Amino acid sequence: LALQQAGYTLYTASAQASWELRVITEKMGIGHAFVHLYGSDIVDRVKNGPAFYESVFAHAGVAAASALVIDSDDACCRWARAAGAQALWIDAQGRGDAPSLASLVRALV
Repeated sequence: LALQQAGYTLYTASAQASWELRVITEKMGIGHAFVHLYGSDIVDRVKNGPAFYESVFAHAGVAAASALVIDSDDACCRWARAAGAQALWIDAQGRGDAPSLASLVRALV
């Protein structure tokens, strides 16, 4: 919620179906923070390359250059960068671009 309060527009994009994302984010108590939940079913693309992110950005009406993708999979970050976005990899073992999501949020707000 801190990112939302700081003026960021939040989306989530996943290989899972959008209805699954809705259930997961609602159970986590964060569903209301996202403008849209992008599953492969919404953009009609499998999350397996830059085309997935290009489709998400187009559907959302967001310029790729203004997007920041945060993902736990380094390959997804490479695909997002190839689509023109900035991307940060956050790995549970601390091997990513930031030690944790919490530290990244603190740096952004």
